[in-house]
Amino acid sequence: LLVAAGLALGSRVSAVGTLFAWQLASVLAVWGTLKLLARSFEDGGAALTFWPRSPDRLAFVSSGVIVPFLFTARLFDDNLQHGQINALLLFLCLLAFVLFSEQRLVAGGFALALAASLKAVPVLLLGYLAYKRRWRELGWSIAFLVLLNLVIPIALFGPGEAARLTTRGLHGSGGGEVAVRLLRNSLLVVGYGRGSEGGQLLFGTTWSY
Repeated sequence: LLVAAGLALGSRVSAVGTLFAWQLASVLAVWGTLKLLARSFEDGGAALTFWPRSPDRLAFVSSGVIVPFLFTARLFDDNLQHGQINALLLFLCLLAFVLFSEQRLVAGGFALALAASLKAVPVLLLGYLAYKRRWRELGWSIAFLVLLNLVIPIALFGPGEAARLTTRGLHGSGGGEVAVRLLRNSLLVVGYGRGSEGGQLLFGTTWSY
């Protein structure tokens, strides 16, 4: 709710500026994800830099960094092209567990709660914490979830308004499709979807390398 309110206010000031800030945040999240992964799995990864500074120092063009990045570049490109939030979620979830491993439980709980507040999927990681019996990490994450999604919105907007803002105009949709695929290419797709605005028949074909 708070992020949506911030984006709405920003777009009223400058839609282009808000879009630029969002895309910049996504790019920085991709770079932050690479730094966290290097820090966790590569020797000297904590000192990762974008430009190479010395032969013995890890940089973006080092094979241990750029090769995994190239394998996933299409996913990151799709995220940026469509203005998705997934790169930010990935960064926040990785950051949370890196902080947990360093016993910085409060900061880790906040990072995981922020990710779960932006999109519901990271809530599943709370189940993982419970399965691993990481009760302190789970407790801080739940506490920040309540703070970000109940306490602060109610304090800012009031209980009735906070509920109205999170339930008004919800989009409901459903449907299905049948696809003939070869590797990762959909040769033929036929589907039908129906939402709040009505129904739509889908027919398409594509090929890419």
